[in-house]
Amino acid sequence: MVCFARCFWTFVSVFAVLTWTGATADGKGTGPDEGKKQEAKGWFIEAGATNYHFGLEDSEERIDRQLNRPGRFLFPRWKRPETFGDWSDEWKLWDLWLCAGREIGEKGSWFIGAGGMVPTTIKNTRTYFPAGVPLKLKADFTRAGAFIFGGISYYPWGKPLAEEQDNESGSRPTKGRFRRALFGMKPYAELGGGYSYVRAKCEVSLSLPVLGSSIHSEKEREEYHLFQISPRIGAEFPLSRKNTVNARLCHAFCHRHAEDFNGWSLLLSYKHRF
Repeated sequence: MVCFARCFWTFVSVFAVLTWTGATADGKGTGPDEGKKQEAKGWFIEAGATNYHFGLEDSEERIDRQLNRPGRFLFPRWKRPETFGDWSDEWKLWDLWLCAGREIGEKGSWFIGAGGMVPTTIKNTRTYFPAGVPLKLKADFTRAGAFIFGGISYYPWGKPLAEEQDNESGSRPTKGRFRRALFGMKPYAELGGGYSYVRAKCEVSLSLPVLGSSIHSEKEREEYHLFQISPRIGAEFPLSRKNTVNARLCHAFCHRHAEDFNGWSLLLSYKHRF
């Protein structure tokens, strides 16, 4: 409950800042379209990438219990292997997605989409010398996943609208385009949800390099079926009348395995309106 309350107030605070920024940009205006009522543009497609910052607490505890604690006992110079928990802490977990949706009037839209993470393996290899005997340890961690999702978006100050003004040579100046994107930014709130399938695998082996024989080998696989809901806040920056870039901050709440998969994510995307 305390975690949910902190997340809620974080969303409220950041969205308030974005809303104030959007209102300030509206007041300044950026060209002849200032004050012009924006029309709904119908369908759109959006492609993006998500960077995850999940806890993976249960998975890390299992690795510590089954690998790190026995390893520290058997090998005094034990080095903890790199895991997906480390990648999550370092913001190195990414996936790709694609969605399509439709505008709902001047301030709303809905969307559905799908995406996934290609099988990724973190390889760890290290040689220890207990009693002077070389022992080679391999610990590989693999994850892959796919998901479907949907949601609704709400723009309290309307959707972004950019003027397309060319200079004398017929091209759009970069400085002017950047300024229009910055001052044409519109904040929005979003509520998404969906289903995710995640497959995880761990392979550990201990061998004698001199003899080339394996002393011990173990494999463990897990599959996760997750339903989740994710409130989000975002900012949309217009590049032209039909194209925008988006940045969102969201927090996932899963119905199961919350210790592993509840957490923050950063979404970056490119949207094209038809």
